[in-house]
Amino acid sequence: MAGRLEVRLLGGAAFLLNDQPVKSIPTRAAQALLIYLLHQRTSVDREQLIDLFFQASTPKQAAANLRSTLSRLRKELAPFLLIDGRTVGINPQADIWLDSAQFNQKLDKNERDSALELYRGDFLAGFFLRDAPEFENWALVERERLRLKAIEALKTQVTQLQEQATYWDALDAVNKLLGIESYLEEMHRTKMLLLMRTGQRARALQQYQTVVNLFADELGVAVLPQTVALYERINNLTTPPPHNLPVPTDQFIGREPEMRTILQLLADPSRRLITLFGIGGIGKTRLALEVARRLAKQQAGMFLDGTFFVSLIGVEAAATAVPFAQQVLQAIGVTASGRQAPTEEAIAHLRQREMLLILDNFEQLVTQNRDFLARLLTEAPHIKLLVTSRERLNLVEETVFDLAGLPLTGAEPLHSDAAQLFMTHAQRSQFTFAPTPADQPAILQTCHLLEGIPLGIELAAGSVRYASCAEIARQVAENLGSLSSPLHNVPARHRSLRAMFLYSWELLPEPLRPIFANLTVFPAAFDAAAAQSVVGATEAQLNRLVDTALLKLADGRFQIHPLLKTFAAEQRDAAEELTLYGRHASYFAQFITESSQTYHRPTYLQSLPALVTAYDDLVAAWRWSIAHLVATQSQPVWAWVMAMRRPFVRLHFQKNRFYAIRDLMAEACRQLEDAGWHLPEAATQQRLLHAQLTVAEGNSARILGDYDGVVDRIQQTIPLLRQHVALDDLFDAYNALVGTNMQQGKLEDVPEMLNELEAIAFELQKPVLFGVLYVSRSYHTDFLGDPEGALAYAQQALDAFAQIEDTYYEAIVLSGIAQRLFTLKRPEEAAKALHRAAKLANQNQIPLTEAFAQKWLAHYHQNKGELAEAEAALTLSKELFLKVNEQRNLVEIDYSFALLAQTREQWPKMARHLVASLQRAQTQKMQTHIMDVLVRLPSLQWRRGEREIALAWVSLLQQESLNAAQQAVLKEAVVEMETAVSIPKTPHLTLDDLAATFLREGLRWFAPNNLEIS
Repeated sequence: MAGRLEVRLLGGAAFLLNDQPVKSIPTRAAQALLIYLLHQRTSVDREQLIDLFFQASTPKQAAANLRSTLSRLRKELAPFLLIDGRTVGINPQADIWLDSAQFNQKLDKNERDSALELYRGDFLAGFFLRDAPEFENWALVERERLRLKAIEALKTQVTQLQEQATYWDALDAVNKLLGIESYLEEMHRTKMLLLMRTGQRARALQQYQTVVNLFADELGVAVLPQTVALYERINNLTTPPPHNLPVPTDQFIGREPEMRTILQLLADPSRRLITLFGIGGIGKTRLALEVARRLAKQQAGMFLDGTFFVSLIGVEAAATAVPFAQQVLQAIGVTASGRQAPTEEAIAHLRQREMLLILDNFEQLVTQNRDFLARLLTEAPHIKLLVTSRERLNLVEETVFDLAGLPLTGAEPLHSDAAQLFMTHAQRSQFTFAPTPADQPAILQTCHLLEGIPLGIELAAGSVRYASCAEIARQVAENLGSLSSPLHNVPARHRSLRAMFLYSWELLPEPLRPIFANLTVFPAAFDAAAAQSVVGATEAQLNRLVDTALLKLADGRFQIHPLLKTFAAEQRDAAEELTLYGRHASYFAQFITESSQTYHRPTYLQSLPALVTAYDDLVAAWRWSIAHLVATQSQPVWAWVMAMRRPFVRLHFQKNRFYAIRDLMAEACRQLEDAGWHLPEAATQQRLLHAQLTVAEGNSARILGDYDGVVDRIQQTIPLLRQHVALDDLFDAYNALVGTNMQQGKLEDVPEMLNELEAIAFELQKPVLFGVLYVSRSYHTDFLGDPEGALAYAQQALDAFAQIEDTYYEAIVLSGIAQRLFTLKRPEEAAKALHRAAKLANQNQIPLTEAFAQKWLAHYHQNKGELAEAEAALTLSKELFLKVNEQRNLVEIDYSFALLAQTREQWPKMARHLVASLQRAQTQKMQTHIMDVLVRLPSLQWRRGEREIALAWVSLLQQESLNAAQQAVLKEAVVEMETAVSIPKTPHLTLDDLAATFLREGLRWFAPNNLEIS
C-alpha cells in the first residue's frame, strides 16, 4: 500500500511517507531530483534531467548517476513515480501533499491566512546542490517567486488586521514579513505604529533606531522623511492615549450587538462619520460613551491622539460654526490662542491628529455646522466622528446607525435587557425592591409599552417608591391611549416616552411640578445654589427629582435629558415666563459681578473655574437681558446689563475667546441699532450703552487682526464716552486705537493717544491701567528705535502688574523685557527674565508665551556654548509651539536645531532639521526663512564631497538679494571653497531647483557609512 507522501519545502526540505521520514533518499541529488519532478506538470526527458543535475560528469557517468538516483527513489517511492526508458515523472494518481503547491492553491482561492501558515521560510532555505548550477538557478527563481507572493500576501494581511484593529496579530504578521524582507521601509514604519498601538512606545522608538542603523550599515542610505516624521510624532505621543470620558454613574446594560457593530465601523478606515441616530431617550449618548470606554480599555491604540467627548447640550445654533468649534477646542483641552478663528484653530489643531471625537446631541447644530464637519473630515484625514443626533447629517461621508429600543425578550421572563434595566434602576430608587411573581407581567408590560426605550424605562423604574408595578403599567397604558387621540399633536416616535413622562409628572407632588418645569430655564447643567436662587428648589426637592430619574446628578451638577427638558418646558406657566427668565438673568448678573470685582489676579483666578462652568448660563442671561432691555427698557434689566458688561468681556479675554465676545457684542450692537439706539435723537443712556458695546466689539476685532472699520467705529464713541465720564470705557477705546494703529504701522497719532491713556490712568488710579499703558509705551518706544526707553517702560509695567500680583501679564512683559535686554547686549539679565517668564507662563497656562521664552533661552545657551541646555530648551519650545499649532515659529525652531547640530558637527542631523525647516517655510510662504536654509546648503554639499554642486549652488545664491546675516553665511562658505577652486557661473540653475533637490535628497546626505550619526 503506497500511502501518503508529504513534502515540505518552505523553510527547508523534509520528506514524510505515512508520517515517517523517507529513508531511501539520503543524497542531496536524489532529494533535488524529487523536488524538481514534484514541480513539473508533465514527465521530464532523462536527457534534460542529466543536464540539470549531472552537468559536471561525462555523459556516460551522468547517465549512470541518474539511474542510481532513480533506483534509490524507487525503494520507497515507486508508487509515486512514473519511470520509463525515456522520461521520469510523478504519478498524478498518487496521494502527494506538497506545501509549496498548497501555498499557491490557497492564495489562488483567496485563502490567504491558511496559505501564510504554510510559509515557514523561503523555498528550500539552506538547501544547496553542488555542481548543479541549472538546478540552483531554477530553485532561485522559484524561491523568489514564492517569496514575492508571501510578501504581497503578508502586506495584505497586515493591512486587513490593522483595519480590524487586531494590532497584536498585525504586529506578528509584520514581524514575519520583515523576517522575509528586512529592507521594506514602509513595513518598518508600520511596525513602529503597531508597537505604539499596542502600548509599546519605548520599543516603537527603538524600532526607529533599528531601521536607521540597518539602512545605514547595509545599504549606506538614510531613512525617508516619512520615517523621521513618524519617529518625531511617536516621540510627542503619550501612552495610553488621553481621553476625557466622564466616569459612569450607573451600570451599563445590554447593547452588546450594537457595541460590536459600532466598534467594527470605527475600525473601518472608510467610515469616518458614524451617526447614532434615534429618538430622544433611546440611549445614544450612553452607548457612544460605552463604546469609547471599551475602546480606551481594550483598543486604546486605535486613536493615538486620544478620544474626546464633546457635549453640545446648551450650545445654541449660530450663524457660523464658531460656537461648535469653541466647544471642540475646549473638550480636547486646547486653550484658544485668539489669533485665529476658532474654526480655523480647530482645523489646524486636528489636521495631523488621529483622534475620535464624540459629538453628543448634535441635532440642533446640523444645519449651521454641516459644512464645517465636511471640511474637518477633508482636512483632518485621521479624525473620526461618532455623532449622536435626532437628525441625520445628510453628508456623503455619513454612516447612519439607527438605534432601536432594548430587546424585550430573554431566556427567562425578567432576563431581557429591557427588564434588567428596569430592575437595576428600580433597585437604585428603592434598594429593597424585589419583584414578586405578580410584578413580573407588569414589568414586562411596561417595557413593551415603552418600546424598550431606556429613558422611559428608567423613569418607570424610578416610580416604584411611589406606585406598584401594576399601577405603573396601567397608567402608562392609559396615557398612551389618550396620546393616540387625534386631539393631541404628538409625534408618534415620542408617544411612549411622553406617556411615561406624563405619568412621572402626575406622580410628582403638586409643589414639585412647577419646580421641575422651571428648571428647564437653565441651558445646560446647573448646581443646587443656582436652582435654589432662580427656581426656589430645595436640596430635598432636587434629590426627589433625581430619585424619579427626571434629573441626573454628576460631579455636583444636575442635568435634564434634552427630550425631558422639551416635555417639561411645555408645562411651564406662560404667565411666569418673564419672571423666570428675569430671575435667571438677575442671578447670573450678580454671580459674574461678584466673581469679578477684584483686579487682584490670584483672587480672580480662584473664581475663574466657576465662571467657565457657568458660561452657557452667562451667555443665555446676557442675550435675554439685551433682547428684553431693547423691548422694555426695564430698569432692573438696565442694572443687570451694566453689571454684566465689563466682567462678561473680561471673562472672554481671560480665556482667549475673542471671536465669541466679538460676535456677542456685534449681535448686541445690531439689536440696539435695529431699535435706533445709536441715532442722535436716541436717549443718552441708550446711545452710551451702544458706544460701550461698540468699544468692546472693536477691541475684540483688533486683537483678531480684523481692523476694517475699527478706528472709525471707536473714534465715533469717544466724544460721548468723554462727555459722560465713562473713563474705563474711554481707556478701552484709546487702548484699542493705540493697538490698531501700531499693528498697522500708523504711528503719527499714537503719542497723543498714549497721553490720553496716561491721563485716564492717573484719574482712575488702577494698577492694571498703568500696566497696560506702560506696555503700550514700551512697544511704541521700541518701534521708534529706543530699546533703553522701551525697557524702562516695560519695567514700569512690570511694577504695576506686581501690585495686583498679575503673574499672567508679568510673564508676557518679562518676555518682552528679555528681548530688549538681548538687544542691549545684557544676556545674563535677559536669561533671568526668561526663566521667570517661562515659569509664570507655565503656571498661568500660557503655552505661547512659555514657548517664546524657551526659544530665546535656547539662543542664550547656544551663544554661551551650553549645547545640552540649548537642546533642552529648543525641545520644550517645539513641544509648546506644536501644542498651539504655531507653524511659523516651528520654522525657526527646526532651523535652530540645525545650527545646534552644525556646532556639534552632526551633519546628518543638521540636514534633517534643515529639510523640516524648509518644508514648513515653504508651506507658510516665509521667503526669508527659505533663503536662510538655502544659504546653508553649499557648505553641506562641500562636506559631502560634492564640490562641483556646492560651487554651482554658491554661484546661484550670489546672484540673489540676501540680507546681511545670509551674506555672512554664504561668505563663510565661499572663503572655504575659494581656496580650492574658482566658482563657476550657473545660468541654468534656479532657487526652486536647489530647494527641490534638497527636499528630495537631503535626508539621504551623509549616509552613516561615511559619517557617524549622533
